[in-house]
Amino acid sequence: MALAAGSFPAGAQTFGQRLGDLWQRLCGPNPSLDSTRIFQPFKGWGAGVVYSMTGEQVRINTDGDFTSGEHGGHVLSTINLYLLNDVGHSVGVYGRYGPIQLGFNRHIGRQEGYHRSFNFKWLGNFFCLDARYISYQSLLGGDISMRAVGYPNTSLTGYRSSIEVDRRSIATISTAVVNGIYAFNRKRFAYRAAYNGRVVQRRSAGSFLVAAKYMYGNFQLDASDMVLVSLVNGLARFETSQFSLGAGYSFNWVPYHRDAVSQHDLRGLRNLTFNLTAVPMLTLFNAITSHQYAFRSETFDYVMDDAQKYRSFSRIQPNFTTRAAVCYNTGRFYVNLWADYTRFVFQNRNRTFPVSTGEMDLAQRGDFSSWMVNLQLNYRF
Repeated sequence: MALAAGSFPAGAQTFGQRLGDLWQRLCGPNPSLDSTRIFQPFKGWGAGVVYSMTGEQVRINTDGDFTSGEHGGHVLSTINLYLLNDVGHSVGVYGRYGPIQLGFNRHIGRQEGYHRSFNFKWLGNFFCLDARYISYQSLLGGDISMRAVGYPNTSLTGYRSSIEVDRRSIATISTAVVNGIYAFNRKRFAYRAAYNGRVVQRRSAGSFLVAAKYMYGNFQLDASDMVLVSLVNGLARFETSQFSLGAGYSFNWVPYHRDAVSQHDLRGLRNLTFNLTAVPMLTLFNAITSHQYAFRSETFDYVMDDAQKYRSFSRIQPNFTTRAAVCYNTGRFYVNLWADYTRFVFQNRNRTFPVSTGEMDLAQRGDFSSWMVNLQLNYRF
């Protein structure tokens, strides 16, 4: 009993030391950084308010070729679809401890349907890991053009038609982007200086970096929109998954800096830092899954549950990641403005589908793009 009682404080002390080490790593200075280039305020608790403006653009183009089994003629069609309400606004509050940030954003402004978003970030001095997921509904715009060829001695000879897509049509869109960046100039360059202000770049510095990116996109038409879904022969949902690797450069430009009293006493701190990051990439994996809704003749409608799936892979193609930010520090307050942009495309090969009076060849292509601008007002405790 005495031995057990005597060993307990030592164990408790070891656990306490581990907690202290973790606290120090999260809040204390990093001794490997060059103090002439990087100032490290005490990284304790922080809070702030944020305004975000996001934009998502989706375009889907479908080229169709209907071949009549009876007459041997063709009806060529082109359907172009795009989003109408593709810009959103939100405000929120957040709390931060060390490099970890948790926050809540509320969408504001008038929107058709719903709009949900989630963002996670872990920003280190020389690395960045962030994930963004957005799911929303939007009204569709677009146009449909059709023309008939090869129908001799019929009323379809020379037929042409062009109409606009019914603007009551709604699409559901989901996009997810995960970015990882690693900077090689670990001692003199702080990637996060302009993006979250938890360290301050005293003097201008840059770094070569490597990056990885995963992107997912989902575009889905409303199955109850019979006219639009039938025009694309039920091919009304597309999923894309891409993985890219690349290398580029990031630079922090510091036109103005005044030192603080100390790491804990931030009186006198003044700093203005701009960042520009550009990373050319190669998309090594690019998978597209097309879903063809099942048509029920007994109820004359389309259903998603029994959709046929067609998976294909695109070739290696160029891609990129680009970001820009500015941060101004004054004492315990700092404000930062940053923006990023991402885009990815898909294209599925031509497919032939049987229809009641012939067959239909369809080829589809599209692109998803997403941009975000954030304005944050922050306070260090």
